[in-house]
Amino acid sequence: MALDEREQFFTFFKQYTTPLVILPENPSGEILSAGYALSLALEKQNKEPTLVFSQTFSPSQDLTFLPHPKEIRQDLSGVRDFVIIFDTSHNSIENVRTERGEKDFRIYITPQKSSIDPRDFSFIPAETKYDGAFILGAKDKESLGSIYEENPDIFFEIPLINIDCQSNNDRFAQTNIIDVTASSVSEIIAGLFLEKEKEGYISEKIAQCLLAGIIMGTDSFQSSKTKPKSLQYSASLIDFGADQQEIIRHLYKTQPFHILKLLGRVLTKLHLEETGNLVWTMISLEDFVQSRSGPKDVTIVLEKVRAHYSSASHFLLLFQKEEGSFSGILRSRNEEVYEKLVKYIQGTVQGNYFLFQAKEPFSNAFIEELVKNI
Repeated sequence: MALDEREQFFTFFKQYTTPLVILPENPSGEILSAGYALSLALEKQNKEPTLVFSQTFSPSQDLTFLPHPKEIRQDLSGVRDFVIIFDTSHNSIENVRTERGEKDFRIYITPQKSSIDPRDFSFIPAETKYDGAFILGAKDKESLGSIYEENPDIFFEIPLINIDCQSNNDRFAQTNIIDVTASSVSEIIAGLFLEKEKEGYISEKIAQCLLAGIIMGTDSFQSSKTKPKSLQYSASLIDFGADQQEIIRHLYKTQPFHILKLLGRVLTKLHLEETGNLVWTMISLEDFVQSRSGPKDVTIVLEKVRAHYSSASHFLLLFQKEEGSFSGILRSRNEEVYEKLVKYIQGTVQGNYFLFQAKEPFSNAFIEELVKNI
């Protein structure tokens, strides 16, 4: 009898020895916490996981307080070797030496016979050193950004496990664990591990990461995504040693002064477009200067705005990176909105955000048209 998806997860979890844990481009704090937790759980089972995701702008949460796995990368360079094969059945090799130049790398081969037939050479890629991949919080492979774009072959060579809570997930893997009733990917992983509680998948560090993810996924248990199982799993994770107060303190109470100053300036001039359930504002160059912050801090401030206006559905910050350069970043509780916006605005979906640019200042007419399209 075929195993169900959850049993397949544990079968692969035990079999993989050098797995990838892949996150979407610019992952949210919740998904990053889930990645930490899964990677730590694999390490606990004496595996050698590599957590990988591309990051094109500053993360929305500072998660330095959480336990980190050993191997975290933002690319898969050097993912495989390439092999040069020489057929020695007719002409053996006496010596090989290499030489690295400023713009090239040379391999010198000394054959037993005086000449070499080029047909005796072949050039092949070796197998990748990774034996499987857990993909967290990605609705499709394209959501992984450059990790997929630069290494598409890997996704057809090794088994994939796709874990997500988005209803529009493409189910692109051999094993798909999609729970649209879950508040977060962290909650799904917590549920998997708690089902096998006696098998020792959870430690205090893993519990801390999973609880942090559930707290972020539920806006500290205040959002409509909070379900009884969210609270049940959280209580069990606290029993394993997760410290809820420490998580709350780091996520919501401890902020760098420049972030607080920028947030204060943003909150004083927010607009609410009730027809589109949109909260938005414009951050000027003066706001950045006076708060000693910069465009890299925009995603953190956007998440703080979301926490202040939990009843809204869409959150937009318009800002200037420099004179004559205008940018926008939108975060929506319904990420299907991004697919509609791509047809209206020339922009890109990066992780949980929709990013776009303009050559002129954004006008009220732009906001009105934006509201119509969400």
